[in-house]
Amino acid sequence: MKSLCIAALLPLIVANAAPADIVSEADLRGHIAVLASDAFEGRAPGTEGETKTIHYIADQFARVGLSQGSGTQGWFQPVKLIERTPRTAGYSFTRQGKPIAVDASNFVLRASAARTEIEKAPLIFLGYGNNSKGLDPAGAVAMILQEAPDGSDYRVRRNAVLRRGAKAVIGIVAADFDFDALERTMLAPVTVLAPGVDSGAEGMMTLEAASALAFEAGKDVSALIEDAAQPGYAGVALGIQADLKIGTDVRAFESHNVIGKVAGRDPKAGAIMLTAHWDHLGLCREEGAADRICNGAIDNASGVALLIETARHLAHGPKPRRSIYFMATTAEERGLLGALGFIADPLLPRADIRAVLNADTVAVAGKGATIAVIGKGTVLDPFIARAAAVVGRKVDPDGDADIMVQRQDGWAFAREKIPAVMIGGTFSDMALAQKYLQSTYHGPDDALTDTLDLGGAADDATLHVVLARMLANAADLGG
Repeated sequence: MKSLCIAALLPLIVANAAPADIVSEADLRGHIAVLASDAFEGRAPGTEGETKTIHYIADQFARVGLSQGSGTQGWFQPVKLIERTPRTAGYSFTRQGKPIAVDASNFVLRASAARTEIEKAPLIFLGYGNNSKGLDPAGAVAMILQEAPDGSDYRVRRNAVLRRGAKAVIGIVAADFDFDALERTMLAPVTVLAPGVDSGAEGMMTLEAASALAFEAGKDVSALIEDAAQPGYAGVALGIQADLKIGTDVRAFESHNVIGKVAGRDPKAGAIMLTAHWDHLGLCREEGAADRICNGAIDNASGVALLIETARHLAHGPKPRRSIYFMATTAEERGLLGALGFIADPLLPRADIRAVLNADTVAVAGKGATIAVIGKGTVLDPFIARAAAVVGRKVDPDGDADIMVQRQDGWAFAREKIPAVMIGGTFSDMALAQKYLQSTYHGPDDALTDTLDLGGAADDATLHVVLARMLANAADLGG
């Protein structure tokens, strides 16, 4: 038995990783088995599943030797959230007192306030909504085209029109757009950081619905779209009045980041952070379904397991130069809200955060996988190369994985100019990653099985131990 264990460790020992730095698959599996169990009900924020999850993580942080990292809050940093769920929507359009019929299946509405009523607002067409000097949308219901020739983000254009005073913005989708899928998305609950911004009312309509409204206004929708492509297009009033009534369930609740730390010996040297989101989707199928729970074994019980085991290996031994913070974030699935909440109310000055390593969805690739660096191009690159050499792995030279850069918690830090990366094997093979993303991802089948390969996850955890220790003690990282 002893000789077999030595044989298993030999590749990493030869590659210069100290045996004490090597994380085992069995330890990771133990955490995933708990966090992704049905008892945790999919770890949705603001549920009993959250209570079980955050206390498990805090208990493990304490067991491995971390101290509490949330100041007077102990292990838990409160993150105040607001969840909005569309419930009712009614609308009517009239021109010169004559009702205009719009098929309900071609139109969907939602709003941020509990009750929104818009009466006799003029309906205008603003093309792509990207001309701030065009027709004034104040007090109007503005229609804009969802897809712009320049690829500009619809949400940015929509928000710009709302900021100019529009009472509502309605996007017009292309004829071949899957409107049923869009409607499901629009009517799903949306969670934001409290206090939340009253973003007004918004909607989507099919090209068919837009055509019917344009026809009643004496316009041809194809001609309107053609005009909208002209430089400096200002928009046009349609002579139609819109009445909208929207009801929304608004729930305010408190969730939590879980934070532990290893105190450094030099307060002036700043700190590094390791992060992984603990939340998942909770009950994700209708009542009565055979399996309603999205357990989130890979996404992201695996990342939290890595966080705990990395903490275990870094909590003991010589005190590092910099403090090392370990943060399990909430509400990543709702829009990186836990990480953004931390940035909005950091427990240490943002300027003191020298590096962030985020771990997400680490249990996809097998042992020895090439290392993808999401967020490359920072001062961390040479350290990553050195750590990769220590553990005997190669760094993927292309930037294909950066397609994920804004879809993970590291982005909350990177956009504040804090060096932040997500490293590991999962996204070095985008075909393999897409296979997961298009199958078990965000579904009840993302559960722990006996056949789930954790070899790559263990490799990634060991890489994090080696890299975090380097960063915590480096002289050339600032501070």
